Formats: sequence, C-alpha cells, structure tokens
Amino acid sequence: MGLPGGAADKAGNRYEDWWTALRVADVLRGRASRIRLEPPGRAGAGIEFEVEEADGTWCEQVKDVPSKGAWTLDAVGKVLKAVAGHLAQGKKVRLVLSTGAPELRDLAERARAAESLAEFEEVLTKAQGPRFVSVIENWSVNGVPVGRDVGWRYLQAVYVEHHPPETLRRLVSMTYELLFVGDPEVIVQQLSGYLDEHLHQRLTALQIRGHLLTVPGVRPRLLAGDTGTLTALAGTVERFVRRVDRDRPVFGLAARPHAEQLYERLVAEDGPQTVVCEGGAGSGKSTVVADVLARLAKRGWPVAAVRMDGADASMQTAKDLGTRMSLPDSPVVLLAGVADGDPALLVIDQLDAVSTYSGRMSDAYEAVEDVLAQLSVVPNVKVLLVARTVDIDNDPRLTKLVADRARVARFPLGVLDIEQVCATLAAGGTDPDSLGPVTLELLRTPLHLSVFGRLSPTARTASYRTLQQLYTRYTDEVREGIEQQLGALDWPGITGALCASMSERETLQAAVALLDGFPRRQVRALESHGVLVRDAEEIGFFHETYFDFLFARSFISAGEDIHDFLADSGQHLFRRAQTRQILEHLVGTDRERFRTTVARLLGSDRIRSHLHDVIITVLGQLDATLPDWEAIEPLAWGQVPVAGKVRGLLALPQWFDAADHDQRWERWLGTPQTADAAFPELLAVARHRPERVAELVRPYVGTTPQWRRRLVGLIEWALTPDLVDLAVDLIDRGYADEARGPIAVNSDFWSLLYGLSETHPAPAARLVGAYLRRHLARARADGSGDPFASEHLSTNSQVADTVLSRIAQAEPETYVDQVLPFIIDVATASSAGRTGSHDLGGRWAYRLVGGRSVDTALLAALDTALRSLAGQAPAAAADALRQLTASPVQELRFLACRLHTALGRPDEAIAWLLTDEHNLRLGWVDSARWASRELIETTTPHCTDEMLDRLTAVLLGYYPAWERRRQKGQRSAWGRSQYELLSAICPSRRSEAVRRRLAEWDRKFPGHVPSPPTPIQAGVVGSPISDHAARHMTDDQWRRALDKYAQPQPERFWPLRGGIHELAPTLGSRAQQEPDRYTDFAFTLGPGSPAAYLCAIVEAVTPHLDADRWERLALHTHQTLGSEAAPTICRTLQAAPQNFTPALLPALDGYTTDLRPEHDIRHPDAEGTRTDLLTAGMNATRGQAALTVAALLFHDSQHLHVLTPLVTRLANDPVLAVRVCAAEAVLALMKHDPQVALDVAEQLLTHQDTNVHNAPTTQQLLTHALVRDSSRFAPHLGRALQGPEGTAELSGQTWAVAAIQGCLAAGIPKAVQELGDTARRGAAAVFARNVDHYPHLIPLFGDGDAEVRKNASLAMRYAFDLPPAQADELVRAFLDSRAFADHLEHLVFALHDHTGPLPTVAIEACERIVQHAGRELGDIRTHRAADGHHLVSTVLRLYRQNPSALRIRCLDIIDRLSQAGAYGLNAALGNER
Repeated sequence: MGLPGGAADKAGNRYEDWWTALRVADVLRGRASRIRLEPPGRAGAGIEFEVEEADGTWCEQVKDVPSKGAWTLDAVGKVLKAVAGHLAQGKKVRLVLSTGAPELRDLAERARAAESLAEFEEVLTKAQGPRFVSVIENWSVNGVPVGRDVGWRYLQAVYVEHHPPETLRRLVSMTYELLFVGDPEVIVQQLSGYLDEHLHQRLTALQIRGHLLTVPGVRPRLLAGDTGTLTALAGTVERFVRRVDRDRPVFGLAARPHAEQLYERLVAEDGPQTVVCEGGAGSGKSTVVADVLARLAKRGWPVAAVRMDGADASMQTAKDLGTRMSLPDSPVVLLAGVADGDPALLVIDQLDAVSTYSGRMSDAYEAVEDVLAQLSVVPNVKVLLVARTVDIDNDPRLTKLVADRARVARFPLGVLDIEQVCATLAAGGTDPDSLGPVTLELLRTPLHLSVFGRLSPTARTASYRTLQQLYTRYTDEVREGIEQQLGALDWPGITGALCASMSERETLQAAVALLDGFPRRQVRALESHGVLVRDAEEIGFFHETYFDFLFARSFISAGEDIHDFLADSGQHLFRRAQTRQILEHLVGTDRERFRTTVARLLGSDRIRSHLHDVIITVLGQLDATLPDWEAIEPLAWGQVPVAGKVRGLLALPQWFDAADHDQRWERWLGTPQTADAAFPELLAVARHRPERVAELVRPYVGTTPQWRRRLVGLIEWALTPDLVDLAVDLIDRGYADEARGPIAVNSDFWSLLYGLSETHPAPAARLVGAYLRRHLARARADGSGDPFASEHLSTNSQVADTVLSRIAQAEPETYVDQVLPFIIDVATASSAGRTGSHDLGGRWAYRLVGGRSVDTALLAALDTALRSLAGQAPAAAADALRQLTASPVQELRFLACRLHTALGRPDEAIAWLLTDEHNLRLGWVDSARWASRELIETTTPHCTDEMLDRLTAVLLGYYPAWERRRQKGQRSAWGRSQYELLSAICPSRRSEAVRRRLAEWDRKFPGHVPSPPTPIQAGVVGSPISDHAARHMTDDQWRRALDKYAQPQPERFWPLRGGIHELAPTLGSRAQQEPDRYTDFAFTLGPGSPAAYLCAIVEAVTPHLDADRWERLALHTHQTLGSEAAPTICRTLQAAPQNFTPALLPALDGYTTDLRPEHDIRHPDAEGTRTDLLTAGMNATRGQAALTVAALLFHDSQHLHVLTPLVTRLANDPVLAVRVCAAEAVLALMKHDPQVALDVAEQLLTHQDTNVHNAPTTQQLLTHALVRDSSRFAPHLGRALQGPEGTAELSGQTWAVAAIQGCLAAGIPKAVQELGDTARRGAAAVFARNVDHYPHLIPLFGDGDAEVRKNASLAMRYAFDLPPAQADELVRAFLDSRAFADHLEHLVFALHDHTGPLPTVAIEACERIVQHAGRELGDIRTHRAADGHHLVSTVLRLYRQNPSALRIRCLDIIDRLSQAGAYGLNAALGNER
C-alpha cells in the first residue's frame, strides 16, 4: 500500500498490506468506524495507520523482519520511542510483528492485569523488573523521562501481536472470503491500490465497500440468516444422519452417556475449538455424533456434516470439501457467515478414510488441514473430527494434531460402565442382579446391550456368557417373530446367500439384486426388524459381528471343512474374523470337533501364520481342560512352526493347570531336550502358580549351571511371596549372588525387591536378611568382616533406601530380626582395630542424616524399625536392646541410646547412659551429642528424683578431654558439651546448681542453641549479598562491599557464600535495572578494583546506553583494566556492533597484538577435535579480537578501511587458534571486498600445520573460497583432505559441497570413492542431508568404512522426498548394500512416516527388512522391537493400498512378522477385516 519505510523490502510491504487489509475488514464489519493511513505530521509519527473504534483510537505499527528473530526489548525500543506521543494522548498502540516480541508482550499483559503500579511490580518476575525499567526508558514528556506510574499506564496501552506471514495471509484471505463473493486475492489487490490513492484521508466502510463492489465479479456475501445457505447446510446434516440411521440397527443402540458428555464439551464456553471423537471400529462414534448434531441443531446452532469415506484425489482445499458436500463454498465460510458470531459446528466423520494408516486417499487430508487453518479466523465455529483411535496413533499427521492440547481435545468412546449397564437394564424392567457378572461384562458393549434389549422378557432373565449365545437367542426369537408375522420365512436361504456372497467377495455388503429370488415381503421384514440394513443398491447385516456369527453357524451346520476352506481361499485378513467365529461356535457346540479342528489347523503348513495367531488367541480364551491340552500337545513338542506359540499357552494359568497332570511338568523339566523349551512358560506362569512352580523346580537346586541360570531367572522375573522360601534357599546356598532386577542396566538386588517391599514387606525383609548374611559370609571367607569394605556388597543403589525404609516402617519386627545381627557383626568387625573400643572409625561411626548409600540406608532403617518396635512390640524391643547394650561398639551404643529414648523407661535409660562417659557423646557428625541429649530431654520429666540427682551430678562434672585442648587463635570450647547436655534437663526439674551453670554458659556461648543434625544438602556457592539487600545499597555501601569481598573470607559450613566472582553477577543484575546510576558508578572504579566488577557492569548496561556514553565507558574500562578488559569489550561489541566508533580502534588494534595466546593451547596430537582450536581461540584475547572484527564487518562496511588491516594481521597470526577465529573475519570481509578477502584467505590457509583446517570456521571459509575461485583454492582442499582425522572429515564435508556446487577443480578427487576414509565420512554426512544428490550416496552405502556407511544411511530418512522413480532407485541401492543390515531402521522410519501412498518398492523393502531382522523384531531387549512396531503399520498400509496380487506379498510379510512375534502385530490385526 505504498507506505514509506522499508519500501525496498517487498516481503515486508506485503506483510504490512495484509495487516492493513485485515484492519480495513474490521471497518467493513462495523467493528471500527474509520481508518487513516499515514496521518501527516506528528499524528503519523512511528505508525502505519490509525483506526478509530468505539473504545478509542488505535495507532498501529507493522514490522516483518524475519532475520531479526524475536524482537528483544532493545530492538523494539526505537518503535516504543516513536509512539510515545500517541501514548501521551491516551491512544492505544498495537505492534504487529512477524517474529513476535515475547518479553514486551508479557510485560504489557501483566500491566493490564494489575489494578495498580504496586500490584504490577509485585507480580513481576525477577527477570521482568529490569525489563520494565528498560521499556519506560524509551518514553519521555517534553524531554523529561516518565516515572514508573506513567510508564505503567503507557505499558497498559501497548498491545503486541505475533502473526507469522503465512498465518496472516491465510487470515486475510479467509476474512475476505467471509465478506465478499469473489477471489480474495483480487479483492485485496484492488483494496491496496485504492488505499494508496487515499493516503492521509479518513476512510469509512461506505467508501471502501463502494469501491470494492465496482470490481467485476465481487459482490457482498450476505449469509447471516440466509435461508438458502441454512437449507444447504441442513441438507448435509440430513444426509449424514440418514446414513447413520441406515447403518445402525432398527432397534437402535443402547442409550449412552457419551452423547451427553460430548454435547456438554462442545457447548462449554471455555471448551476447545476442535474436538476429536475417537474409538475402535464399531464403537458407535457416528451414532453418538449424530445424536449430538441433532441436539445442537435443536439448540439453534448452524451445523454441517460430511463423511470422508467418499473423498477422492481432487479434494485438496476447504472449498473442495464444500463441493463434496454440495455447498457453494467452504463449510467453514458458510457456517461462519450464517452464525454471524454465534456458535456453529462442522462435523467431519470417517477421518480414518483419509489417514495414512488405513485410508486409501490420504492426500485428501489436505482439505481437512485447510478447514482447520480457516478456523483460526472464526473462533465461534467449532469442528468435531471423528476417527478410529488406531488411525490417530499411527498417522503422524493426526498424532501431531491431537498433541496440540491447547487447541484440540480428545474425546474417547469406550465401553459402558457397569453402573450404566445396570441402570439401563433396570429401566427396561430387567433385574441386573439376576444376570451375573459375566453377562453384565458382555453387555458393557452398547451393541450387545441393544441386542439384549430386543429379547423377550423371558429371554432377558437368562445369563449369556458369550456373544455367540446372545446372538443365538436373538436369532431364534427374531426368526420366530417374522415367521409368525408372515407365515413363512426362508431364513437359511436369505442369510445363507448373503453370507456366501460376502465371504466370497470378502466384503461386508452384497448387491440387493442377490436377493431378487426371495419373496420381497420376507426381505423387507428382515429390514424392518433390523437384521438387514440397505444402503442404496447394497445390503448387509446390522453389524459385522452378526455376519461372522451367521457365517460360522451356516458353515458348521453345512458340515464344511474349515481347513480346506481357508487353504483354498487365499487367507486374506478378512478370514481372521470368520476363523475366530467358527472356532468359537465349535467351542460352544462341539468341543471334540473343535479340538480336532484346531490340531489340524495348527499342524498344517497350508495355513498362514497370521491365522495360526487367531487360533492361538481363541485357545488362550478357553477355560482349558486336560483333553484340550492333549489334543495339541504333540504340536508343542513337534517341529511345526507354531510349536513355540502352542507351548506359550502353558504360560496361562488355565492351560498350566490343564497340562499339569500325569507328571507332565516333571517329565518336561527333567528331560534336557524339553527343559529349555518348557521353562520360559513356567517362568511366565510363576506369578500365578508360585507354590506349584516352586515345588517343580526345587529338586534342581544345586544341580547344573543351566539350572542355576534358570532358577536365578525365575527369581528375577517372577518373584512373589510364595517364591521367597525358594529365593532365600538359593541366596543362602550362593546360587543367586548376582541376582538383580530385570531389564534395566543399572538394576541391582534392591531393584528386585522394589515392588515386593511395598506389597509384601515381611517376605522382602527375609530376602534382605538372607542377602546380607550371604555376602557377609563371602567377605569372611576372603578375610574381611565388612562386606562393604571388601566390595562384596556395593554401597551404591538408586532404590535401596526406598526399599529398606518401606520394610522397616511396615514390618519393623521382621526387619530388626533380619538386619540387626548383620549390623552388630559388621560394626564389631569394622571397629576391631581401634585403640579404644569407643574411638571413631567403624562402618557407621560417621553418621549423617539423609545419606542414600546402602550401608547408610541399612542403619537408618534399622533405627526407624527399632524405635517403632518400642511401641508395637516392647518384648522384641527389649531383646534387641539386650543385644545392643552387650557391645561396647560406638555405633551399637548409638542404636541403644535411640531405643532407650523410645522405650519409655526413664530410670533404666538414665542408668544405662551413666554406665560409660562415652554414652554422653552419641549422635551424628554435625550434632555429636544429639542422641544423648534426646535421651535426657525425654527421660528427665519422668525419672525419679534419685536418678535425676545422679544424672545432674555426672553432667556438672562432665568436661571431655578435647575441650581442655585449646588451639592458638581459637575461642575456648570449655563447657560446650556440658552446656548442650545440661540444657536438655526438664526446665521445671533443674536444680539451682544447674540453673547457675546454664546461666554461666549462656554468657559464654551467646546465641549457641543446640540443634539437631541436618540432612545432607547440596547447593551452589551464592553471592555474599542477596538481591534483596543489593536493591537498597548506596554507592558507598557498594564500594565497601566490593573492597571487603575482594579479600579472602573465612570459610563457613552453610550456606555457602562466595566472593568476587559470585558478587559480580549481583552487581551486574542491579546495573541492568539501573543502567545510568551504575554507569556513573563504573567510572569511579579504578585499577585497584578487581576486573570482574567493572566487566559485570559493562556487559549489563551495554544494551541500555547510547553510542557516545557506551564509548566513554568502554574506553574507561580499557584504560583501567588494560588487556583484562578485552573479553568484555569484545563480547559487547559482538552483541552490539553498532556501538563501534573510531575512538575504540586503538583498543581493538591492541587486542589483535596482545601476547595471549603465545602458542596453541592444545596437545600436539595428530588428531585433535573439531572444536579444540576454535574453543582455544575464543578463550584468548587475539581470538576474541578476530571474532569482534568479524561481527563489525558482518554488521556493515562503515569501518572497512580500518578493519581490513586487522583482518590481514590476524589471518597471518602464528597461532592456529587465532587463525581459525580470524577465518570468521575473512568470511565477513568477503561480503564487501571479495578479491582482498580471497587473498587474505589464501594467506590464512597457507600454514605448515594442516590442523588449520580443523575448525568449522576455516571449513566454511574454504568452502566459500572454492565456490568463488576453485582452481586457486583446490590445493588447500587437497592438502586438507590428507590431514589428520578431524581435519579430513571437515574437509570431506567441504569437498561434498564443492561437488554439489560443481566446482571441483583439477587435482581434486572427482569421485567420492577417491577420498580417504575419514574424508568420506564427512562427505557422506553432507550428501545424506542433501538427498536430491543421491547418486553420490549410492557408492557410499557399500563403503568399506563402517562410519561412512552409517553417515550415508541417514539419507534414507528423506528418501521419499525424492520423485518416485528416484526414491525407488535410492531404496533399492540401499537394500542391496552393506549399510542396509546395520542401519535399516532409517528406512523403517521413512516408510512409517511417509504420508502419501507408499511406492511399490516399499513391499520389497519390508520383505528384506523382515528377512534380515527376523526374531529381533519381537525381542523387546533389542532396538529392533521398535522397528517391528513401525513395520507392522507400514505393511498393513501396503495391504490396504494394493491389489490382490501384491496383497499376497503383504500377507507373506505379515506371516514373517507373526513368526518373529513382532511387537504390536496382534493388536494391529485386531482392527483389520
């Protein structure tokens, strides 16, 4: 619209045009009265236009500068300064930015939310305080800066909006679609020209609309209340509901609470705009949605609905979707128009039809995405998407959609609650208590409940264990009813013809004409009773499960052979449900025939593996008996492929019991040929039958190494309370020394007890005791009495403290019984070498609260258990006390003291305390007498006078020997121990002597209050001055503080407090909030002040100072600190290159000649690493100077003439670390003077050490130089390619870029195979990221170097970004290469993640993947299990996409996946037909 300011930036102008058009639309819709573009003079300062609305005038500025990224407060400051006049006049200011300004937006929103300045400042975060100061510094009135109160009010009037360009374009297009009929792009272009012609003028809706209506083909879209549009929308709903009603049984579905819940979710004012209704196939999603639609229409909502199962390849936009719905435009446009701001709803059903997982037309999902994009303009229009859960979980697009929880809510449909079933039954006159739990569970499925509701009252009193029984009763009654009504019914003929046709064609519909040979009255009667459902010229049963039931019933009654039927039918996935129904029917009607049939099917090599899985599933659901097992037992031990799956049935409790006759398990386990095969199933069933399993395996304890491994595995994978006796036996005998929790690599023995300690702590305690005893015995055998010291027991565990504390709290007596002897033995042994029995030095002598090591946790849990025992089992506590008091060991005395304190026997406790002076010093490391003090504090209120006198006398004379030893320069500790213990005596019972002594110690130790031990703490060394205190400090206080903490400070225990380097950030934080004050303060800091202080201020205030003031500060810093200032001056110039002035050149020039570094700071090894040199350069003065020069040259060319010599000097630096930093400066110079830059680049790269190329900066420089002058720089590349490993790999990347750019000069290898191993690795990484140059990749797939193959294989993740023919070529090359075996996961991922139709080569790829990965696809211990999960999804997509011939290949893959036990296969096939 021709607005000045950045006119050369066409993209920026477009962005401004779009926002202006959007605000013009507000004028057209009456939300604003007038708009004025580019108001002249001060009225237009800093804005694009102003808009007049009812609540005042809006001044708006629009910026699209993608290169800036998000706008910082510093960057947006100029904009804020420019609009200060508008804010002063009480106008509102809106900033519209393509990249956003989150810091300013958050401040403004908080300002508007606060009712006062005080409230606003209170809610500001620590980081936002200085940001507020930074913002209001941009505003002044008549040259006087505004105060905080005015600044807050100004900030309330600032609104920040972030609209990415494409989002804004869509928003404008959709907005004008709602306003006018016609091409929105044309309308906006016409509007742009009109506004350009009317700059400075106030324009109204009447003027703008009048012009736009002169454009050919443009007319107003008057939809609000439009009866024609409402009728068209209603028509979509009628067709949708009619289809749903046609598909559901005539007798309906049981009332469900889901419809009410979904309705409430949609009408809620704060509800999501997009709701996804999901569930399994046949879960009644469409029925629930149709009910909700009807209610919303009755409520007055405009509604529309569409099913995606009729989508085709031409449906790509929302308008195309409208065409499919017989609407003149996008359904969102029409709904928004007729709703006129009120709520409306669009339903998109059958979304799975366009999913990548099960849909045949996944490209049509783009129309849905277009609809979702349009919703951003019309928040009053909601959309309800309906899809299968399996599609949502397996289509990456749907998965991403539902992951956006801010916009999208999932609404899953599940089975009914038992309470809902009972309520429905009771309402229908059936007593739910008479049916039994099995029937009630069956009726939780809405369809089953509906069928049950159609039965006669008598039939509804019976129980039904299976759906087959329910369908049998329903069939009998409906046949009888129609026969009575019509007099005759050819039920077998009609249903048989339909079943035969559907089975043959593998569909769930048949042509209506198929029934022409039957009486029409009979067919219509079946329709009216809901048995049959007609859809145009096709007819089918009311549900697929009823078809399966009737087919199975007919099949069996006709005496058909299921084996031959399946073997001759192709065995597509459609046969799975039929197979299941036939077998389930046989289970209920002819068990012996069922057994024979199952044995034959499983033993046949003509039956596919995926159907074997169906049979195994049916068997797994049986209440198995011995004859059932006998029928299939030969298969379990035979050579048939299904043998392992048949044996797997034994892992189920009912099959274990069925087979557990006639010593079968004993024979299997006792025979080497069968033991290995049988034991995994025994392991799996052990949790359900632990006593029997323990009985079976106990004879093998201590027999062979194989049985030892098996038994340990049993304990690790199946530990239950009933296996604890066996586990203890194994531990005691030394057969389970290395037992640990399964799966996790960092698990240990304590992991094994994690669950058991919570559910069954007493058995867990027995295992703890056995484990401790065993490892103590091992330690003693090796000459140690401490298994922790001998490393037979580890002190490290992530869960031991949790396990032990759980057991101790829940079962204290058992824990004490099992652990106390171990603690006594180890404590005694580890203190045996002390000079005195009470000297410190044993395993638990140095006690801390909160330690997580195993030994610490053992003692802490024992302490807990002993103290609990005092109240729960006094006799057991007394016995434990006798064991503890019998020992002189200090750690055991500590436990005795703790137990005495808890027992409640005051005289006995004090008497024990006084038996030995060492008892007066029992506690923890940081509170050495606390346990003794607790005993005194607990007992003295209740002890006898005589015992109190004895205690008092002892304590008054208590002066430990160490208190008599006073170190020079330290305060005397004489009396401190006495003070801590005397002060524990009950105050009301203290003698006069005690009171006088305590008063004396109070004077000597003022402020010293005895304190309990503190848990182990971790923290960082903090600033010696808090942020709160720093806010109130004057400059003089700051000077004193800086001087104080520049000196060494005495150490303190807690909290940790730092010095110079911790105080400097606090100073910097204050400087950021008050930059002017602290800039003045910085000028007062001289050479005697540590550099960290002045540097912290400089870095903090730089964003807030103008160029002149910053120059003065920088020069002061340089003059004060010399080269110590270099890192700070350089970093701030790199961040704000616009601050550089000629006055700073001498300082920068000096930094380029600084003595640091004198030489390369790295070992002169042959390899190095990619970042060694660059990191060293960044940490050196000359290196930082080079990066600063680069930043200045990248910023602009203003100082080119003075900086170029510096670049040349740095490029020729003798230290490589500096040169690699200088490479960045040479690259910047290339922007302004390419020829000079190339000359300098050659000088930089000409160095005797090829490691000059071992940095990303020199790699980039060489790459750019090669593109500009390949022949000149080819020798440098050739030399680099021959360099050490890191250099060669980077150079290989450069070579690959040159190959892609076509600038490989003479003397340089032309083919990637000519490069060295390391260089090929780098080249492979580049080619993998540029897959369109795939011919370079193909030879690398077969490279002799494994790393090369690994890097090249990453390209397979992007293979399907190529055109189909090229993708096929690349995939086939990968399949035939050495890389395939080790890196096939990248191809698996690409196939799974591809959203379009899968190419034919995908079948071959899946075949090869399954062939290579084999059983690893089903082994969760390997990463291939994840590949198997993704592969399952891909193969099923291929099966649906392809014709019958290719489906056979897919079935072969599915069978291989079945044989491998691929993760997720059975669940995925459960959704297939």
